[in-house]
Amino acid sequence: RGDDGTPKRAVGIHIDINERKASEHSLETERDMFAEGPAVVFKWRNEDGWPVEYVSDNVTETFGYTPEQLQSGAVPYDDLVHDDDLSRVISEVEANSDDTTERFSHDPYRMVTADGEVKWVTDNTKIVREDGEPVHYLGYLIDITERKRLEQRLRALQRVASELATARSVEEIGETAVDAATDVLGLDLTGIWSYDERADALEPITETELSRTVIGDSPRFEPGDSLAWEAFDVGELRTYDDLSGIEGRYNAETQIQSQILLPLGEHGLMSTGSTEPREFTEMDADLFMILGAAVEAAMGRAERGRGLRRADARAGRVGSVAGQAPPHSRPGPNGSPV
Repeated sequence: RGDDGTPKRAVGIHIDINERKASEHSLETERDMFAEGPAVVFKWRNEDGWPVEYVSDNVTETFGYTPEQLQSGAVPYDDLVHDDDLSRVISEVEANSDDTTERFSHDPYRMVTADGEVKWVTDNTKIVREDGEPVHYLGYLIDITERKRLEQRLRALQRVASELATARSVEEIGETAVDAATDVLGLDLTGIWSYDERADALEPITETELSRTVIGDSPRFEPGDSLAWEAFDVGELRTYDDLSGIEGRYNAETQIQSQILLPLGEHGLMSTGSTEPREFTEMDADLFMILGAAVEAAMGRAERGRGLRRADARAGRVGSVAGQAPPHSRPGPNGSPV
């Protein structure tokens, strides 16, 4: 500027920041990818309680806390870790914070959300060091709660299959199966029918308690009278998310609004449903089919067992008759009948 303050000229420099802007763009892209995905990104300080220095915005959707609550220390991170898992998580951090480790993964552990829900997570962490000492941990957590629930259900279904393997009657098989449908799969409107070849009909075996309350006694299905018979006849799984517009229902006034019909081979049919229109997931159907496969195998074994017992009984009757003297016979000289 001149003596009177009037601008005379401008002097400046231009710095090429193309590389920095590209780097910032890359970081923003990565941040957006995490923010919209299942991974919650954390940066913790290596201090007691692991104070949160940074957390991605999607933490609110996953755990119910805002980034400000966690970054301010109002909610310490270790308060989120389930009490039964906290000591193990601490031990894993300590064991991996040696001079040789750069990254490590925790065994899955539980987190408690703001509303008290328990969620399972995987935790993959990188150690940030200064002068060889850990100062920060960078990690991302992924909610695997549904996967853990699936694993628990599959293990429970394995136990149910073992129980079904020792069942001797269709009644025992039915009770075990509907209990599993309710307790393991949460499908509490489930019933089982056995095919009676002589009557050419599906005869009810058993149903869950809620089924008895909602629809009363289970119906008997005959050729052409229902969607259930149609599914059994063609041997095909049928899923109905909304039965209100479907023709061929056995009872148009039924409270069952959604249904899965699963044929059990030649042995019968298993059904589950809901009193409200419900979109059954692929996982619902898959787990129901796993249970159904165990029931079908058990019914096959029970049928073969009945056949063997009938054959033994017939053989016993024939043997008994063969060892008796015919009517009106008298013993011969050597004691044999004549």
